Amino acid sequence: MNPEKTKVILIGNSEYPDWGSQRDDPSIPNVKENLKMLKEIFTSALFGIKEDEDHLVELPEKKSDEILETVSRSLRKTRGMMETLIFYYAGHGIPHQQKGLFLTTRNTKWDSFEYNSIEAKDLKDLIENSGIPEKIVIIDCCHAEGFSKGKMGTVQAQFEQAVPIINGTFSIFSSAWIVHRGFRQSNLNRPPILQRRFLKPSMKEKWEEAIT
Repeated sequence: MNPEKTKVILIGNSEYPDWGSQRDDPSIPNVKENLKMLKEIFTSALFGIKEDEDHLVELPEKKSDEILETVSRSLRKTRGMMETLIFYYAGHGIPHQQKGLFLTTRNTKWDSFEYNSIEAKDLKDLIENSGIPEKIVIIDCCHAEGFSKGKMGTVQAQFEQAVPIINGTFSIFSSAWIVHRGFRQSNLNRPPILQRRFLKPSMKEKWEEAIT
């Protein structure tokens, strides 16, 4: 993995001011810690990713249109310049019978999420058409497997398999399509199990093996 030719996109949302009354508190405080730790890991000497807009795109607490516009613009700007893309999303995942998975953003409303969240297909299309040959896609939310709109079995299977949902891609899902995940209220600053298992120094070699 060449840090000069690697782009990292980190997306996460912990607060939902417009969510509505279906849930008492839809916030996910852990997401803030996720993004902080991931930035530290990727910009450390281990990965050596540069902290500029071409190599590191941070999108915390953003609305759906801001995320899509920024990701699209960033991928267009560096088209032909990058060899590896690392894409991470953390937040709520909402399943839809016809359209698959929706990823929540700051402006998501529970009773109309189809119109103010991001349809997973839109992000998949941007990733697939990025022109970047090697891609690592990590989806950390409920029903995460819906990013592939498939049904691949147990949660443990998601941890143990690389899922080729996009050509040239090593994909990690934190939960199966039918699984609703939660987070530990007892320790809101502790990263969830996906990050503790996969987003650590020892995984760098496994990622590189998977995409080569």
